[in-house]
Amino acid sequence: MFFHRNRSRLLFCFVLLFIAVGIFLFQKYQQAKEVAAEKKVLTKIIKSYAPIQISVSVINLSTGQSFSVGSSQKFIAASTSKIILAACLLHEVEIGKKSLSTQLGSYSVGFQLQQMVQESNNDSWHAITNYVGLQTLSYCAQSIGVHYFVSNNSITTQDEALFLQKLYTGALLDSQDTQLLLSYMQNTNENTLIPSAVSPDVTIYHKYGWLDSYVHDAAILIYHNTPVILVIYTKGSTTTANKQIQLFKPITKTVLQYVY
Repeated sequence: MFFHRNRSRLLFCFVLLFIAVGIFLFQKYQQAKEVAAEKKVLTKIIKSYAPIQISVSVINLSTGQSFSVGSSQKFIAASTSKIILAACLLHEVEIGKKSLSTQLGSYSVGFQLQQMVQESNNDSWHAITNYVGLQTLSYCAQSIGVHYFVSNNSITTQDEALFLQKLYTGALLDSQDTQLLLSYMQNTNENTLIPSAVSPDVTIYHKYGWLDSYVHDAAILIYHNTPVILVIYTKGSTTTANKQIQLFKPITKTVLQYVY
């Protein structure tokens, strides 16, 4: 009797385990299927904007799935790298090597930081770069596993997306400094790129970049507690600026459609 009872329990547990594994595998299959469909649509959009070079990287922080489409090359990061510098500065403050109250010219480091992220102020960027130092900035990027090339300010969308993932999940800074930087990224002076395709009920933290033929945006999107990283980099010519701006909307809408 004892043997048969235990055998029945063991069989029941095995059946439950089999069902749970089956559900897990089915969910993974469905997610992979949706990602494949999403990549197909995004690739079609990218091709429709040729000869503009486009790279898109996506990380769904709820499912852990990530993918990239388009160019896999490094791009000049333009102002999107300012948030890497901002995180490096705040880390240096946390370990006591720098201070937000130090004066840089006529303003404090803290004010220059806000100006650099919110207003994309280049004077503040240069002042903070000199304050932190290129060697320290390079070390900061390397220490978190992000391949950011300080010498020519270049990075891939994959590495920019990885940086945003680490920032949002609290892997870079303490909670107070993480929220400070995100608050600056929530109130920027340029909202014609990724934000143009986002409805008011989606929270967005982003940093755009615009330099010569490069037009970029790197964002964290949150809807119904589902955070998604979306990075779009583009390189065109002197005559393609309007098309580069336009392409952010269909790409962003496609990502949102499949995620949410």
